[in-house]
Amino acid sequence: MKILTSLRELEEKVIDYYFNSGDFNGISISNLIDELSITFLDLSILLSRGIEEDRLRVTSSDFEMNPHIIRQGFPDKLQQLSAIKEDNIHHTCVYPSKSLAKAKLSSEQWSDSPFKRMLAEGIGQLEIIFFDLELLDFYRRDPRYFYECNDIGGRICIKDDYYLSESTQEKDKILLKAFGIAYDDDFNRYLAAFVSDVADLSQEHQNIWKSKLVEEQLKVHPDFYGSQILGRWPTHISVFDAVLYEQKIINAMVNKIGKPNLFKSEFGKYLESKPQEFAFLLRPTIQEYESFIHLLDKIMSDNINKKFFKGELHLEQEIERRDGKVQVVPKGTIQLLDEWLRKNYNSTDWSPWDFAISVFKKIRKQRQSPAHSITENKYDKSLVQEQRGLMQEVYEALMILRHALSNHPLCKDYDFDIPQALIEGKIWMV
Repeated sequence: MKILTSLRELEEKVIDYYFNSGDFNGISISNLIDELSITFLDLSILLSRGIEEDRLRVTSSDFEMNPHIIRQGFPDKLQQLSAIKEDNIHHTCVYPSKSLAKAKLSSEQWSDSPFKRMLAEGIGQLEIIFFDLELLDFYRRDPRYFYECNDIGGRICIKDDYYLSESTQEKDKILLKAFGIAYDDDFNRYLAAFVSDVADLSQEHQNIWKSKLVEEQLKVHPDFYGSQILGRWPTHISVFDAVLYEQKIINAMVNKIGKPNLFKSEFGKYLESKPQEFAFLLRPTIQEYESFIHLLDKIMSDNINKKFFKGELHLEQEIERRDGKVQVVPKGTIQLLDEWLRKNYNSTDWSPWDFAISVFKKIRKQRQSPAHSITENKYDKSLVQEQRGLMQEVYEALMILRHALSNHPLCKDYDFDIPQALIEGKIWMV
């Protein structure tokens, strides 16, 4: 075996393997020994020098589940040096340092694929980068894509029909395995994604994402990080899911006391039919906020089943017009719900229910206002905070109604199927 007298040949071998491996893999110490015809001792001396001079980096199965890729960077130099040992040469891999990788990259390499180039420059494949949230709206509005988001994370992919269609260009046949939500200190929401997932997009889509890249460091949603990095099941649910689950539970309760569903639509056993737009705003504009209010009112007041009140309440009322004539008009669903609860439920303190019914009225009023005026569309980040506050009120209003129903004799000891997150109050309001 020959003795290497400089780092240059070793660096060239590591760089060549790294750039041409397909996934920017590290080369194992065992491969280096074979390809360079060098002893482990001589190689270890050169590797140690390369690490000390920040030319090379090492990862090992001693502290990394998959040492053949850069997952989230490298440990400190001392831990890297300790990983160079003869009994683990097959699962200890060598990489160029970021400075060496950048120095060896030409300006042309992966220039049209900015996130592929990030990987080539040595960023970890599972390192998280951030984007403007409005980027998701591009895919949510495009019927060619399957867009799924639970306000914690989601995924995007081209639908089968469009993937198989000859009219769909290859550049648009994309898959994003996972994305998540991130926040700044004021809880403004951003898009978070793994570098490797964005790097798998087509060149054209990578450049769309590059235009929305956010350079500042943000906080990743705990449940997204926990599920994607730590392999933990999410512990909370979003406030939007909580609202729809509350309606399902209320329906189960009124069924138990012999009544039809109070809410006509339940959006599926696992909320699989939940409208995509029933979520936090992707673009904080007046137009999108008003569209959301319209949807929220349909889910709340318009969703109330008038048949629920039949036989217990008069569904119509007489109203005297300005000309003195009496007109018979149907009662609104909010009025019927208020009358029904006050007729059937005894309470010494009506203030919680006064609040609850006021939330229904508040949503209806906000929905009606745009219908009678033309408003200029504006971009306003405060709308996200306004939506967040409103959704918290909606959740509390439905919870008040559920608690009132739980006092019915037929509901007190009944074991309803209530999600654990609701029982423990683990609701994401952000």
